[in-house]
Amino acid sequence: MRAIMLWSLCAFCLFLTGCLSVTTVPTTVATTMSMATSQVTTSITTTTAVTTILTTFSTNEYGFDYLGETPPNGNTAIRFDPSGFVASSVWFYHSSPVFSPDGNEMYWSKYLVALDQIEIWYTRKVEGLWTAATKLEIEGISGHLNNPMFMAGDDGLFFVNIVGGIFAIYRVTRTVSGWGNPIMVGLPIPEGYSLGWDFSIADNGNMYFPLSSNDLPDVSNIYVSEYHDGVYQIPTMIANQGTGLYGNFAPEIAPDESYLFFTSRRDEGYGYHDMYISFRSGDGTFSEPINLGTQINTADEDGRAGISEDGIYLFFTTAKAGDRGFNPYWIRINQLDVFNDR
Repeated sequence: MRAIMLWSLCAFCLFLTGCLSVTTVPTTVATTMSMATSQVTTSITTTTAVTTILTTFSTNEYGFDYLGETPPNGNTAIRFDPSGFVASSVWFYHSSPVFSPDGNEMYWSKYLVALDQIEIWYTRKVEGLWTAATKLEIEGISGHLNNPMFMAGDDGLFFVNIVGGIFAIYRVTRTVSGWGNPIMVGLPIPEGYSLGWDFSIADNGNMYFPLSSNDLPDVSNIYVSEYHDGVYQIPTMIANQGTGLYGNFAPEIAPDESYLFFTSRRDEGYGYHDMYISFRSGDGTFSEPINLGTQINTADEDGRAGISEDGIYLFFTTAKAGDRGFNPYWIRINQLDVFNDR
C-alpha cells in the first residue's frame, strides 16, 4: 500500500496549492464568518468510549504529555508510536495527530484500507490516563472526515468533510455532552475552483488551504483567506512556490505565520512526495520553498505536516521503507537544519 494507495484515495487532493506574492482570484461568492454558510441541524455523538486505559503520563515542561511518549530532543525525527496507536496494513494515518489546546485530547484522521474510508478518531486523558481510541461520529454527516484542527482562542473543532467529490470545512462546538452544532465555514471559494483535503489556521484566524481549478484539477496551489472582523476574505494565492507534478498541498502555517510547511512532488525531491518550507519576510511575501532534506524526507512518501499546540514539535506522516503503513514522526522544530542554517 505505500504512497500510491494514500494518494490514489486522495487523487483529488494531489492537486491543490501554490505560490506567494498575492494574486487575487475574482469570486462571485460573499461570506461571513458567522460560519453560517450552511448549517447542519444535527448533533455530534461518539461511539461508546472504551474504558481500557492505555498509558500513564509524564508531562513535559509545557504540560503536554503526548500519550506518555518521550519527546525527541536531537536532530533526528522519531516515530510517534504510543501503544494502540500504530498504523498497520489495516489502517494508517491520513493526518498528523492534533492535540487540543489543553493537551488532554488527541485527534487524527484514519484511513481504513478495506473500506476505502477516512474517519476522525480521538483519545482523551481521563483522571491522568489516556483512553483507547474512539471514532468520532457526526450524526447526519456522511462521507470522509479529514484534517481535524483547532484554532487559537476558539472552542471549536474544525475538519474537512468530503461527500461525492465535494470538499467543505466544518466547525463543531463543544457541548456538555461532547460536540455539537456543526456549521460549514463560510469560505468564499472562487467560482471554478475546488477545495482540497487539508487546511491550516494561524493564530489570527487566517486560513491556508489548497485550491485547484476545475480546468486543471490535478494541480493545486496554496491560498490564504484572511480573517477580518469575523469574515473570511477572498482567497489569494501564495506566490514564489512554483509547482510540482501535482502542485502544492497539505499546508501547515506557523501560529504567527512566520513560516509555512507544505507537501509537493518535484523533480529534485527525494521520493514520491517531499515536505518543503517557506519563510515569511517583513513585506509579507514568502521565500522560495526549501526542501527539508533527508532529515525529514525519504525515498517514499512524506508529508502532512502538523505543528504541536505548544509550538515545539513538527509532526508529519511518512511511509518509510520497512515501516508499517503511514505513521506519524516528530522532531523539535528548532532542531530542523533549515532553521539552524538561517
